[in-house]
Formats: sequence, structure tokens, C-alpha cells
Amino acid sequence: MHRSSKTSRACAALALAATLAGCNGKSDPTKENFTQAVQKHLDAIDPVCVVSGPVPFDLPDLQTYTEKQADVLVKVGLLAKEPTRVMESGRMLPGFHYSLTDEGKKAYRPANPAAGSALCGGKSQVQAITWSSSVPDKAEVGTTVDVRYTARLIDRPRWDDETLLGPMHIELISTTNDMYNGENFLELTNDGWAVKQTPGWR
Repeated sequence: MHRSSKTSRACAALALAATLAGCNGKSDPTKENFTQAVQKHLDAIDPVCVVSGPVPFDLPDLQTYTEKQADVLVKVGLLAKEPTRVMESGRMLPGFHYSLTDEGKKAYRPANPAAGSALCGGKSQVQAITWSSSVPDKAEVGTTVDVRYTARLIDRPRWDDETLLGPMHIELISTTNDMYNGENFLELTNDGWAVKQTPGWR
């Protein structure tokens, strides 16, 4: 009877230790936990984006860099353009009116300020954590770590033609065989690791 009671207490202690280990595991600075945090972030964003600014808009036909950027978005089917007259420096000049196509309406992501509005789409999946800054084995809530990773585009938007868009929109991610590199800061929260939300950081 006495021996059985000791055995029961030992089993209960082991079960409690296993439970606690399971609860604390999500806070460990492991590649598995970092991968889960980055993937959760990627699931909530569009990996493929080109900045458009507020749409619709008018531009004078002066062959400026901005006009060339807009024309590339026309070529890939996100914007439509038609001739118009545009007021520029106090005079009316020939120009173009740019508006969203049906595909562009699906991709349009308005922002505040409006200059940051973009055309986005796609989904990606983490392939590997390639590097992380040092972090204590027993990190406290609020601890941050910088991680770099490789990811694969598993759903590339039809309009994502890097050959056309890349030269005019340097903000577009560059891929090789649908693979690309990314970097994020992670922060330890009460629920485990999560991408630290920093303005302007994807």
C-alpha cells in the first residue's frame, strides 16, 4: 500500500512536469517556434506588392518615371488608362487617366497615408529559418529576436511578371524558382513568439 502510494505520487509528478514542459515549449527560442511565428505572419499578409499610390489618378504625358511605373501596371493588367487633359504647372496638358481593372480592384490595398496604397496578392510558405540573433534559452516576455528565412511563393498572382515589374518597382520581392529571402523581428508574448509589428516593416 505504501509502495503503491509512492508510485502514484511519482507518476503524478511526471505527468505534471510533462504538462508544464508542454506549456512552456512555445516560449523556447527554437527554429520550430520561429517558423510558426513567421508563417502565421505570412498567412496574414500579401507577399507580392507593388506601390501604386491612390487610384484612380491622372498623369501628364511627360514620360516621367512615375508614368513609366503606371504604364507597367497597365501592361500586367492591373490598371487601365485612357487619354485626358491634365492640369500641370498652371496649364492643361495631354495626359492619361489611370483606373483599376477588375483584377486591379481585387489586388488594391488602400493605405493611410494614401501614397502607400499598393496592389498586392499571393501566398507564401516558410521553408527554413536560416539565421537568428542570439537570445537566452529561457527568454522573458518582451524579448526580441531578429530572424532571417527562406520562403516559397505557393500562390503567385497571375500579374506578377518580374521581368516587367522588377525594373520599375524595386519594392517587388525578387524570386528564384519561386523562392525568396525574408527577415522579421519576433517578440516573445504570453502566447509564444510573434512577429513584432513595426510600421513600414513587412
